[in-house]
Amino acid sequence: MIAVTLLSFFVSLRQRETTLSLIGTAGGLGTPFLLYTGAGNIPGLVGYTCLILAGTSAIYLARGWRSLLWTSVIGGWLVFSTASIAVVDAPFTDTTDRWALQAGILFGLLAFWLLPVLREVLSAANPSHWPRPSLESIAWDIPDRTIKLIHRHPHMLSVSTPLIAIAASAPLWDLSPRTWGWIILAGAALFALVAWNLKRFTGEKALAYTQGMVALLLATMALCLLLEGDVLFFTLAAEATILHFLSHRLEDRGISISGHALFIGVGIALTIRLLAWPPEGLPVFTIHSLTDLAVIGLALAASFRLQTSEERLVYRLLVHAGILGLSLRELSTLDGGQGYVTVVWGIYAIALLLAGLRLGIDQLLMVAMGTLLLVVGKLFLVDLARLEAIWRILLFLGFGGIFLVLSYFYQSLWKKGTPPSPEAE
Repeated sequence: MIAVTLLSFFVSLRQRETTLSLIGTAGGLGTPFLLYTGAGNIPGLVGYTCLILAGTSAIYLARGWRSLLWTSVIGGWLVFSTASIAVVDAPFTDTTDRWALQAGILFGLLAFWLLPVLREVLSAANPSHWPRPSLESIAWDIPDRTIKLIHRHPHMLSVSTPLIAIAASAPLWDLSPRTWGWIILAGAALFALVAWNLKRFTGEKALAYTQGMVALLLATMALCLLLEGDVLFFTLAAEATILHFLSHRLEDRGISISGHALFIGVGIALTIRLLAWPPEGLPVFTIHSLTDLAVIGLALAASFRLQTSEERLVYRLLVHAGILGLSLRELSTLDGGQGYVTVVWGIYAIALLLAGLRLGIDQLLMVAMGTLLLVVGKLFLVDLARLEAIWRILLFLGFGGIFLVLSYFYQSLWKKGTPPSPEAE
């Protein structure tokens, strides 16, 4: 079987025929399964598989056959995954088997990630010597979208390969989350180094960009493993904010999308925290509460660096909801806490209304009016039933007087307003 595999490789190179190499690769990677007798030999399996993959990698480097690369990727990971299941499920596993399989996974990482990147760099530098195969010679029709995906194989493999390698390596070792965090952080540094070298020494800016985004993804995973609690929550929000500032400076949509994705996770976590029972300690002045307030502030800061007015509006509406939810969570547990919540919401709504009038921002005025209506609804639906009589009297008299004053000065304040600037929007 090995001889047949090597012969098919040799003939495919001589005849420049992709089909022969595909047959050889499929037969070579399928040989261990066809000849399986029940006696496991993990180091032998890994060594044999790496030998086959070394041959396919050499052919791909010379010819650039993408179909051969994808056959190697699928077959190689299938072999390593099967071996990983056998190692993990075995009641007693020799450490040699684990190290052998880990070495195979690292070989797959280099063959399926670094080699395609190197091939693209060589092809860009010397197209005549390292040509990219054309798809025009294929007999059957292929949709344009599929062709674009095939041409983007180094980018797809740059993203998928490290994630598969991490998933295949994790069951092999009994390591703590912090240890895996440092390992993944080292991987992020490696991808960042590759991205920096691609951008500086080659013209492959798209590949450099992809490596940088993978480095960012791995760094985020490492932070989730290394940090926890309030520190992790604040760090992720700060990272998302930095991404939006970088996106604004570099005018890069991809970085902005990454920031949005990270803020979605942060927003879900903030919602869960706001719905939870307040921690012990003074309201508002606990580390837990101050972290939530800082995250809301970071989201507000990020909104000033978003590219479209719709994105800015969504972020600021969510910030507004976060402020209302935070004040409700922190103050509602006090004696007469619902009254404090109403007062804080009212003061906050009036501040928004005055700012909207002075700046002439219609959206801010609408939010302020909606918040005032929310305060009025809370007065009738919640405070009347839960507060003592003295609280109800003070709240109704106070807000009634405030509304009268606002109605009296509304027109004069509006006349002093100025048209909103693009930055204000």
